[in-house]
Amino acid sequence: MFFNPDFIPASEAGEFRQFIREFKKNDFIYKEGEAFDGSFYLIRSGSVGVYRTVSGEECLIDFVRAVNFVGEIEILVPGPRIGSVKILSDSMTSYRFERSDLRMILIDPVLSDLLLTRLTGYLKNFSDRYVNNENSINRLLFEKENTNNNLVNLFSVLTLALNHIPDENLLPERCSVYLKGIRQMIQKTLALKLPELSFLLENDNSQGFRNMYEENLIPEELAGILIQALQNR
Repeated sequence: MFFNPDFIPASEAGEFRQFIREFKKNDFIYKEGEAFDGSFYLIRSGSVGVYRTVSGEECLIDFVRAVNFVGEIEILVPGPRIGSVKILSDSMTSYRFERSDLRMILIDPVLSDLLLTRLTGYLKNFSDRYVNNENSINRLLFEKENTNNNLVNLFSVLTLALNHIPDENLLPERCSVYLKGIRQMIQKTLALKLPELSFLLENDNSQGFRNMYEENLIPEELAGILIQALQNR
C-alpha cells in the first residue's frame, strides 16, 4: 500500500474507516502533561506542530506533515504526554490507533516502515543533542577554567602589590590605610563570593605574576617593585 499525502482513495478510506479522525486548524490532538491514553496517530493529510513548554512559554520543537506518526513515543516511554500536538494546516485527517493495534501496524510493511523511521529519527535526534550538549558543556568548562586562571593571575598580582606597597613608606599613612582596606575587601569578597577562586589564589605561589609578566601585561615600573618584593619573601 502506498499512502499519497494529497489524496485518500475510497478503498483506503474504507479499510481504515474505524480509525479516521478529522481535525481543523488550531485544534489540539492532545496537550502536554495529559495522561497517556494509549493512542497515537498517523497524520494522513495536513500538518501539525509539536510544542513543549519552556520557561512558561510554548515552543515549537517539531513540524510533522503527512504521512507520518505522532504520539507514538509515549508507547515506549511511559508517562504523561511529553508535548502538545496542534493542527497547523486548515484541516487534518488522521488515523487514530491504540496500543492494541501495534501488531497490525508491525505486520504491514508500509506502516511499520513509517513507524520505525519515526522512532529511529527520535533516537538520532537524541544522540545528536547529547553529543552537542557534551561539546557545549566541555567548551563551557574550558572557558570557565581559562577565566578562573586569568582571574587568579590578576588577583595574585593585585594582592602582591597591595601587600607590598603600603610597607614601603612610598605613600602617606592615609593612603596606606586605604590600600590595606582594599586588600581586606578583595580577600573577604573572594572568600565569601568566589571560594573556588580564593582557593586557587592561596595555592598560586607567585605563578600569576610570572604569567602576566611573561605576557607583558604589567608596567615595567610596577614589575620592578613586585620582583623586588618576591625576592624579599
